[in-house]
Amino acid sequence: MKKTVFISSTYIDLQEERKELWKALEKFNVIVKGMEKFGARTEDALTTCLNEVEQSDIYIGIIGVRFGSIDKATKKSYTQLEYEKAVESKQLILIYLIDTENAHVIPSHFDIHNQEKLKIFKSKLKENHTVDFFKDSTDLVDKLNRQFKKYLKRKEEEKKSTDDYENSINVLNRFFLTPKSVTGREIRLRINFEGNPYPLSKEICSKFGLSYGNTIGSEIKVIKPKLNPYLNNLSSICIDSKNVDTFLELDKAKEYDVLARIMFHEETINKKSTMFMDFKYEVMIDPPDDYMQGVDIPDPYATYTEIRKGEGCVTLVLKEITSTANTQ
Repeated sequence: MKKTVFISSTYIDLQEERKELWKALEKFNVIVKGMEKFGARTEDALTTCLNEVEQSDIYIGIIGVRFGSIDKATKKSYTQLEYEKAVESKQLILIYLIDTENAHVIPSHFDIHNQEKLKIFKSKLKENHTVDFFKDSTDLVDKLNRQFKKYLKRKEEEKKSTDDYENSINVLNRFFLTPKSVTGREIRLRINFEGNPYPLSKEICSKFGLSYGNTIGSEIKVIKPKLNPYLNNLSSICIDSKNVDTFLELDKAKEYDVLARIMFHEETINKKSTMFMDFKYEVMIDPPDDYMQGVDIPDPYATYTEIRKGEGCVTLVLKEITSTANTQ
């Protein structure tokens, strides 16, 4: 039996994304529902939308920079009410938010008067779902195609898609020519994790929107696809808080397939790793030339202490006293 997919979004700012998503879904044996195909109905537009959502199996919510048309009775947007109907109907829900840091957004598309309402709606979506982010229509379709392969059947006549690794090479080749045009795109790699993990510096977390103190890094070796020599500086990967536990349990001697976002920042990053506390260590002083002639070096001149400043502050917070420490 065909599954039904409902596409929910505002229209003015996401026309291109909706068009490309409809084209992508044509490759699958599904029924697609959305504002483009509603046609003339006897009921009002909102009732039509909600009825179509209720009859669907999969809800795709694409949230851009507009809050959208508002229902006078509830003061909620049509997109928000469609989402709530999907939750009520216990559907599979896929949520994609525009990556405002990297996406090209036309200023006139911003819904200036309702940005606070939009912010609250996005916060609710992030709280209730594992959301993903997109920077343009190509990025969105790439990510949704991976979900479609899990939940939908392809049409029999449809040819197999290009190999994921080949797609990754194409993205990387473009990235190292015009990195800003594809930053945020996902690539598939087969890798080995190498060495010990390390906490990521405040600098790199800040530049890439990662949570400082919750994110670690690891050196890697790319096994597949075979990279051109100028791509070989892909030597490390950042691991955020939701993946840290899984990473720490891995057998590091094995190879792993990973899906990763490739990111670019125009400023140089001076250090990848950090320390959270100050660290004191002794540095040996180079002996003077006459040391080799048997002259002793006084102890005060043999070493000196250096302090590497940490990027945080560590303390203890008392919760309770559980026993008395007896002293003799």
